[in-house]
Amino acid sequence: MSDASLPSYRNQTFTFGDFLANGVHLGLREYSRFLDYERRIELGRRLGRLALTRLPRFRRRVRSNLDLIYPDAHDAWKAGVAQDCASNVGQSLMEHMHMQEFAERFGNLNITGDGAADISADQPAILITGHFGQWEGIRIGWRHITQSDCGFLFRPHNNGFFDRHWQRYLGHAGRPAIPKGRAGKELMTAHLDRGGSILFANDQHQSRANYFDFMGHPARTATTAAALALQYGVPLIPVYAVRRSNLFDYDIVFEQPIAPSTPEDMIGAVNASLSARVEAHPGQYFWSHRRWR
Repeated sequence: MSDASLPSYRNQTFTFGDFLANGVHLGLREYSRFLDYERRIELGRRLGRLALTRLPRFRRRVRSNLDLIYPDAHDAWKAGVAQDCASNVGQSLMEHMHMQEFAERFGNLNITGDGAADISADQPAILITGHFGQWEGIRIGWRHITQSDCGFLFRPHNNGFFDRHWQRYLGHAGRPAIPKGRAGKELMTAHLDRGGSILFANDQHQSRANYFDFMGHPARTATTAAALALQYGVPLIPVYAVRRSNLFDYDIVFEQPIAPSTPEDMIGAVNASLSARVEAHPGQYFWSHRRWR
């Protein structure tokens, strides 16, 4: 897909600063092409630590969230989780920049979980996850099992120059990439009407959503994914891409589908599922989001 055919969005800017920031991204992407895969990932993690841990806003958000969720934890432990979070962000960006190659490494994505055996090419689904590990691996795993693409609901980047590349990166893991908001509603409905599957990363603050418990504290959480699963009669499946200890490879964990009930009860169960994953691997969660507000 060419840049000219990719849409832009109302929230985006195309300032000189945006141009320079995108230039840095392109320079890093081109330089990293000369590295083998493992060295490329190590570079992403190192740059994430060096850059993000020096940004006051990043440090404040991560520390504020960790203080809220783990008030009794030692400062050294929280500092370690913050370092892991920054490394995870850097690695995820590097993986996105080389998503096509990441997808080709599928032999290193181990599909597991109690729900994996029930995944079928004949049964579309709504997959639900959080900003944890490398969630794009989920759609690659789905494609491997079903031989079909899984769409993804995403928030366009404010930097319009960078977003043109970002949309292409997402496309390497599966299509369609569906923007949040009015621009994507019609596209998402058409995709589901055709029997398509879609992945929601459901752990960002939604200003008009109701509060649900997440890791012991109220957090506004959208119920759209659960409502659509009920409307279309398809399973709502929690799924996670958990980074292995070697840092390069992943386990794609499909949990059992959430039992159909009400959207509210189903999303409560989803939040409990994600909470358990974060508790088990706190360094793989994106603590920099303003989740609790």
